[in-house]
Amino acid sequence: MSDIIFEKIKQANEKYSLFPERAKILVALSGGADSVTLLLALKEYFPELELFACHVNHMLRADESDRDSIFAQKLCARENIPLEILKTDVAKAAEEESLSTELAARSIRYGFFEKVCEKYGISLVATAHTSSDCAETVLFNLARGSAMSGLCGIPPKRPLNENVDIIRPLIFVSRSEIEDYLEERNESYVTDSTNLTDDYTRNFLRHNVIPLMKKINPSFEETLKNTCVSLRDARDFIESYANGHLTDDVYLLKDFDDCILHRIIVKLYKKSTNSSLIESVHVEKIARAVKCGFFEGKKSYEICLPGKISAIISGGKLTFSQTVRDKEKPAPFYESLHYGANIFDRFAVVISKSDGDYASEISEKLSGYELFDSVRLKLSENPENSLFARSRKPGDKVRTCKMTKKLKSLLSRAKIPEESRDLLPVICKGDEIIYVPGVCVSDGYKIRPSHDDSVLIRVYSVSTL
Repeated sequence: MSDIIFEKIKQANEKYSLFPERAKILVALSGGADSVTLLLALKEYFPELELFACHVNHMLRADESDRDSIFAQKLCARENIPLEILKTDVAKAAEEESLSTELAARSIRYGFFEKVCEKYGISLVATAHTSSDCAETVLFNLARGSAMSGLCGIPPKRPLNENVDIIRPLIFVSRSEIEDYLEERNESYVTDSTNLTDDYTRNFLRHNVIPLMKKINPSFEETLKNTCVSLRDARDFIESYANGHLTDDVYLLKDFDDCILHRIIVKLYKKSTNSSLIESVHVEKIARAVKCGFFEGKKSYEICLPGKISAIISGGKLTFSQTVRDKEKPAPFYESLHYGANIFDRFAVVISKSDGDYASEISEKLSGYELFDSVRLKLSENPENSLFARSRKPGDKVRTCKMTKKLKSLLSRAKIPEESRDLLPVICKGDEIIYVPGVCVSDGYKIRPSHDDSVLIRVYSVSTL
């Protein structure tokens, strides 16, 4: 088993260039099995390294936290490794900073790493994340939804600041291999009692989900580790290619594959703003505008993003800047609807019987628009004699999901941007709102398979909301 730990640390080091032969390394030592193995394995297998250790007592588990600190002191004294200890009230810091306990602990811990590294002239901090931790991270990210980076798992190496990198030498080592290593040497370690419960999502995954996955594939963690390696390689290639082809020229951007285009969009965004609020849905929206040429024929094409930032395509260039909107409220409108395309300010409503109707009219009149929403409504009357579109009005209400709800609340819940709400066509029959695009359909007009009398309404916008 000893050889397995050595080979896997060596493999990770060779692949990700974690540490040179004679480096100074600060080991984050909690006292748990993983960090004890990290400290002892680095000392045993890589004797040329100059090791230091640090321990943070978060004061979250009363006497148990102090027990962990004492254990770390005794271990480092026995191994003759310099140790720095920080004792801090994380719960109090979290309350004062209005942070979660986890985020406050992380901030304090990383700040402590930086201070110790500066004191001893260290450029590498080793944390004891294993392939088992990586598996839990991937499953957690997969469950909540994630792009490629989240499915790559825990990064083997990443910057802490300009002068210090965090490395994970045990990233290819499983928890069972850790336990075998310590048992062979009759080494003790401390156990965090909170790891024994299912109160936290990671613990639930560790105790319930991963054992089930191992019933399907006993080598699940090893297999997932290999998947993460492949995904990291693909991500690194995309990142490298995007860096080498960085441009704001939309006519060049539109020829890139989607994965490259998405990375360049993110890089342009981060280069131009101090914000990190952009998400995959926003990147895809910008990419569609570039690929489909929604900007063509327009002096300027704007997509509003979170944090009052806009993506602007103008003069053939994609740029990001603070959103500047004309604060004057748009004039209210009230228009009868007819079959075919009904064009408003930023929206168009197409009334038809089937999908293929008015294809040439849509292609001609709605160039630069994209489909925003569509619905088939129960309607026995001729829509040209009964339906109209209007702007919203104060006090508007809709009967939907067997409840009467305020339109204002529904618009907010559907995350319709504030600047678009007065432009969104509200579809009515008489005084009754029967359909609000992207928001809801009135109960009395929801179609069922048995209904022969129906009308198809497709709503297009100059940019997807």
